[in-house]
Amino acid sequence: MALSYHSAIVSPADTTPPSIPANLAGGAASSSTADVTWYASTDNVGVAGYSILRNGVKIATTAQTQFQDSGLAGATIYSYMVRAFDLAGNVSPPSASFDITTQDTGPPSPPSNLAAAAISCQQIDLTWSASTDINVRSYSLFRGTSPTALSQIGITSSTNTSFSNYALNPATKYYYGVQAVNNSGNVSAMTPLASAATMALPSAPVKVTAKASSATQIVVNWTAGRSGMPILFYQIYRGSTPTGLKLWATRTAAPYTDVSLTPDSTYYYAVQETDSGGNISPMSATVSATTLAPP
Repeated sequence: MALSYHSAIVSPADTTPPSIPANLAGGAASSSTADVTWYASTDNVGVAGYSILRNGVKIATTAQTQFQDSGLAGATIYSYMVRAFDLAGNVSPPSASFDITTQDTGPPSPPSNLAAAAISCQQIDLTWSASTDINVRSYSLFRGTSPTALSQIGITSSTNTSFSNYALNPATKYYYGVQAVNNSGNVSAMTPLASAATMALPSAPVKVTAKASSATQIVVNWTAGRSGMPILFYQIYRGSTPTGLKLWATRTAAPYTDVSLTPDSTYYYAVQETDSGGNISPMSATVSATTLAPP
């Protein structure tokens, strides 16, 4: 039995183009090839095929709803559009463009301008300039207390060019390096190292003195201890024995005048300081004074 088939009858007056191809998708198959797919167009006569445009220039036709482009350059962005044409020769408008970046065969350029700045006793912030590779997916952060012994401490996305390193030891110098990683897993050389030292914790106030100014008042004075961060306030402790001190007052500066005391009585004092990061110093040396006897 002979096979038979019917050809579409096309009217020369038919000028209706196919629908625009939709939902372009795809990706790089390698450093030199890219795959593009789309949804089929519809047409009153019948879709005959599709024209593939790369960067606005027609490069191929196909009867399928997929296409593999080859002979491309690595690490390069290509923009694709598709037009449908029917049996009458009518051509649809181009689809929305879809960009594909081919894979990179080499390592990305290293980030540059790495800088480290101490923010507190426990934090150092890093900033750097982005790698120039268009396929960078992340940055790897490295740290060590020696420039020859760095360990990875974090990963950021390709859009981030800063990193805050927390929970560090006070008054300690740290060295940092950054590497870029591209979508193909290639790793850049490390940046020149940057270093910074965390700020020191506050030390105990010094030159603490206590002196009676009357039968009911004692003036406590001190000099701030060294601190890597600004001092916010001082805690004054008082007790009737050297071992029974309790927090008695808080001041932002010296001196402190203790009032309403009992005449001819001895009081003991010590001072601590708190910096802007909430770090509290050790207690100062304990001093004492005796209020004057009543007249």
